[in-house]
Amino acid sequence: YNALGGFNEALRQYEAGINLLTSVKAIATVEQWASLYNNLAFTYESQSNYTEARHYYEKSLSYKPDIHTKVNYCRSLLFSNATEDLVQQLEDLNIEDIDQDTHHYYQLLLINQLLHDQPQDIEAFLQVERKVMKHFANQTHIELLLSYGPHVAKICESLHQYKRTAELYKLLFETSEKMRSRMEKEESNV
Repeated sequence: YNALGGFNEALRQYEAGINLLTSVKAIATVEQWASLYNNLAFTYESQSNYTEARHYYEKSLSYKPDIHTKVNYCRSLLFSNATEDLVQQLEDLNIEDIDQDTHHYYQLLLINQLLHDQPQDIEAFLQVERKVMKHFANQTHIELLLSYGPHVAKICESLHQYKRTAELYKLLFETSEKMRSRMEKEESNV
């Protein structure tokens, strides 16, 4: 439901999941609680409600501190401008220990570049953002493209990198069209 923009229905389903795991303790595992809270947090993050997203990512991490949720939590800290908390989280994560073929690795590369309002090294920022956005596009991480893309494009524009800004907005348009197509296809199957 969340991927199709049905946020309210997604929240209802997660509430039902919480009720089920609370009521039937025999089926409740650490992994289920962690997954449920991570997905609930992502639903709030998808609506730009970073306060709730952070709360539920923290709950998920209290059950199982896995790399996926840690990176999601860092993203919500970044977008909510919780810089001090983000710096602490990044210090606790060692990017060298993360598989370089994963979106987690690429997100951390980009998060480190986006940590400052203006990049310290413009060329390094452009090199990283191109590499990361290409990876997201090649791996069809639509949600990540739509999440990071507008922020990256704004920074490129502020750096007077107008050609790159236009390329990013084109990529975002194409990605949002893919998302719209996916939503229409899902709705027609219902």
